[in-house]
Amino acid sequence: MADRVDRRSFLKIAGTSLGIGALYSVAPLLGADGEAVEVARTLWKRNGERLKPFSFIQLSDTHVGFSGPPDPLGTQAYERAVEMINSLRHRPDFVLVTGDLTHDSEKPGEHAARMKKFQEISGRDRRPDA
Repeated sequence: MADRVDRRSFLKIAGTSLGIGALYSVAPLLGADGEAVEVARTLWKRNGERLKPFSFIQLSDTHVGFSGPPDPLGTQAYERAVEMINSLRHRPDFVLVTGDLTHDSEKPGEHAARMKKFQEISGRDRRPDA
């Protein structure tokens, strides 16, 4: 079927140059029933810490080192993602990066260079505890 949408097409349709991130806000036990409240109370008694809301960003398939079709932004998309995270008014509690961190290469030493670049970009995260 010619109208079938694959992952790449979906990301283009979604209108994002990033295509690799999501922000999650988690409110543990919000609106929970009695049993869940009891679990929270027990955890609080045992470790002295109440459950509280938190947020995180999940980035995936950054493919640092890639450039060209079908993703002409390549590494720039990950750099932009870090900039966007740094510009958020309400900072996430943590950033989780999943998927392919770098793009494959057969060239000797290239993968290590790409991983170093990934680490350099990741180091730009300005969260207070980063």
